[in-house]
Amino acid sequence: MFLDKLDHRVKQIKNPYLRALAPYAIVGGGAFAFALIIMLACRSAYICENIYVPVAGFLSMRAAIASAYFSFSFAEIALYALVIWFVIYGVMTAVKIITRPGKLMTLMKYGLLMAAIASVGLFLYTLMWGQSYYRYPLAQRMDLDVKARPIEDVYKLGLMLIDEINADQGAASAAQAARDDPPAFGDMSAVVALAAGSYYGVNTMPAVKPVLASEAMAYLNLTGIYIPITGESNVSKRNTPPFIPLTMAHETAHRMCTAREDEANFEAFMILMDCDDAFARYSARIYGLNWVSNALYSSDRELWRGLWDQYPEGVARDFTESSEFWRQYRTPVAETSQKINDTFLKAQGQTDGVRSYGRALDLLLAFYLG
Repeated sequence: MFLDKLDHRVKQIKNPYLRALAPYAIVGGGAFAFALIIMLACRSAYICENIYVPVAGFLSMRAAIASAYFSFSFAEIALYALVIWFVIYGVMTAVKIITRPGKLMTLMKYGLLMAAIASVGLFLYTLMWGQSYYRYPLAQRMDLDVKARPIEDVYKLGLMLIDEINADQGAASAAQAARDDPPAFGDMSAVVALAAGSYYGVNTMPAVKPVLASEAMAYLNLTGIYIPITGESNVSKRNTPPFIPLTMAHETAHRMCTAREDEANFEAFMILMDCDDAFARYSARIYGLNWVSNALYSSDRELWRGLWDQYPEGVARDFTESSEFWRQYRTPVAETSQKINDTFLKAQGQTDGVRSYGRALDLLLAFYLG
């Protein structure tokens, strides 16, 4: 009914040029307006937490379940197809502008179409996930006492994580086995999906998907990406084995509307820390040790060296291999990618930018030390 009335109004426009451009302007303007309304409403943490998150979570999960019928990342293939379409359509438009009359009209139509596509994309992103950054902080939701702590507390946490690794013989054995024969991506993805479903109380948790362009992602210094419109958690296969399970859990946490990077890291740790799979438990601890190590290295080299000397042999080896692995991808492209990601995160209200990934340490300290 509404669409019929709208179509009737458009047909009543006497100017043929305006009549041809009106659909693009209406779709683009309407999508942008609705996105703006959602953004403004979600500046209230109460509305975001109690109205937006349940709706966005429902939509994202339905999209994830639908896209789970594809074993590959539907979003990745759709992106390639969209890029090809943009190139072909752009070339065709350029040819029309050069060879046919009505150059201004053709250019305006192209511009409005691109703007409409961008606006619809913004609307879907905003509706299905983008405002999750403005929900109540995870520390508040979990009643964690996040506060400034002395560097000695960080060292103490490192010792606790080392003790847990040493005490978990199954995890140590699994880590040793994985160094010689890494677990298959699909098998670990299923393990993480099961653990995440248990953590969030969800019966059906779609598994994380591998990225076809994993090598390209490595050069961009990216290990995973969540696509809200399809609800797909995508993870690069180009990483050292111990760090892949927690990356999978991190992207799964994003799907559950945990948008902030530090909170997604912490929830990923929580998902895996008591997982039935021994290698997944090891992944959680070594990732936690990585946050501890980075903090100590920046603040107190003596404490950092003291902790390093107490690492089990396998842990030290895994850290060394990870450092050597990523050294080959330290390029200007990676630096540019980091700057873009930093800008994006700051635009979403994460003032620490890419440094927010390491802020999971504050949550981990609050969880372990109270």
